[in-house]
Formats: sequence, structure tokens, C-alpha cells
Amino acid sequence: MVHFDGHGTYDRRVGLGGLCFEDPRDGAELERRRHSTVYTNELGELLRDHRIPLVFLEACQSAEAQRASESVASELLKVGVASVVAMSHSVLVETARRFVLAFYAALAAGRRVGDAMLAGQCALKDDDFRGTLLGAGDLRLEDWFVPVLFQEKADPRLFTAPAARVRADLKLALRGRLGAVPAPPETGFIGRSRDLLALERLLSRGRWAVIRGQGGEGKTVLAAELALWLVRTRRVERAAFVSVERHGRVGAVLDAIGRQLVGADYSVAGTGSVWFFTNLMFFFVFS
Repeated sequence: MVHFDGHGTYDRRVGLGGLCFEDPRDGAELERRRHSTVYTNELGELLRDHRIPLVFLEACQSAEAQRASESVASELLKVGVASVVAMSHSVLVETARRFVLAFYAALAAGRRVGDAMLAGQCALKDDDFRGTLLGAGDLRLEDWFVPVLFQEKADPRLFTAPAARVRADLKLALRGRLGAVPAPPETGFIGRSRDLLALERLLSRGRWAVIRGQGGEGKTVLAAELALWLVRTRRVERAAFVSVERHGRVGAVLDAIGRQLVGADYSVAGTGSVWFFTNLMFFFVFS
């Protein structure tokens, strides 16, 4: 499955739809990268050799075209993608969020792609509230028709519903790979997406990054969210978290890291050597 969450467009001048990617010439920039539009005639070539059961285009106008054969979605269908979910018009972030939640919940429960599509559209139809506009009251939209499905004759079932025990085991395994990384706040992780992206880019080119700020600004929450994201996406295998507010000596810091990565019985004094770990992430939070 491929899920594209980004910007899409339909260029009437060239009669083709496209998706927006980062310009490779700005690969060294942490932010303010320019974009490059990749049109359907290029996208098809990238996917021709792969039999992908589902592509989800969470991008505006990815199903729009003057002729149906010119849209991004239809082009992907022609090169062998079995099912394509796309957006027929520009779409609100809140609309996409609600649709995605219901769509993937149904898909993961073992329902067919067409049934999951209907579940997402019904979620939008049953509740038209999309937020509140300052000075204008509630924003209500009948936009359930914006997500559309392009599909071959077959309507596949991509997943079988995992047993509760399997889901519990997966959560336990993830928690074990996160060491002592703090749990996310009850309010969720909000408003720091650009900082998160900059840190991810920074670590892709080097082995360390420093987060500076006053106490209470959210350094720990940002570091913990980055660790959770990188571990869940398998960018790193494991993470360890150490706060120097509680571990003021080098030996204590090494002990804390070792217990998270090796086991509860690990001790610097007991090993008489320094351990080196690869493909891991360590966080030290400074006030």
C-alpha cells in the first residue's frame, strides 16, 4: 500500500494531473524547500513494475481532469494499481482526517476496499461539522463526495482482522523498543510538525541533534514524539531516553542507557567496558 499525503494539482495548460514533491536541488535545506510537480506521464513509469493493491492519494484534485484518462488516479489504474482512492476537488484537512480514520479502521477490520470507502463517506455524510470560523460560527459542509474510488473489477480484501492478542503483542513490542521514552501527553502532539520535520532531516545527514529552549517549552515532548515516529517507521530500531536532571554523572547516564538497551541487570561497573550501539537513538534533555 502507498499513501501519499501532500499536495496535488491539475494543470489545464498541459492537460495532466500531478503530485507535488520536494525539489531535489534543495535537499540540503532544512526548511523552505521548493516543490517540483511530477505529472501522470512520469508517475506511471515509476509504478509499472510493481503490483500495488492500493494507492491512497490524500491530495487535492488528484482525481480531477478534463478527461478521466488524464487524472493521477486513472493513470495509476492503467499501470496496474488495483485500487486508487483520490480527491475530486480541493479538500479540507479536517475532512481528510475524518475520512482516513473511518477508511483505515474498516480496512484493518478486514472489510473490502469498496466497503471501507463507503464507511469513510458515511462518516463525512453523518456529521457535516468541519470546525468553527472566527466571527462566522460553525463551518458545515456536504463534502462526502470529494473522496472517490478508482478500481479494477475485483474489490479486494487487503487485511484479515487481527486478534486482540496480536494487537496487544504489537503494542508491547513497540513499547519495549522505546526504552524509557516518555508517553505522549494526553492532549496529543500539536503544533510542532515543522520542528519535527527539521529534526528528522537533520538526523538524516548526521548522528546527533540538539534541542535548546527554556524550561517548559516542550523539548521533552518534541524529542519523545520524534523517537516514537522514527521507531514506528523503522528508521531506527530502538530508542533510549535519559534526563540529566536525574542522572548527573557520566556513569549514571551510561547505566540508564544500558538498562534500556541491554537489560535491567546492566551495569557499567559490572562490565568494565563501554558498549557501542548502532541504529539506535539516544535523547538527552537539557534545561
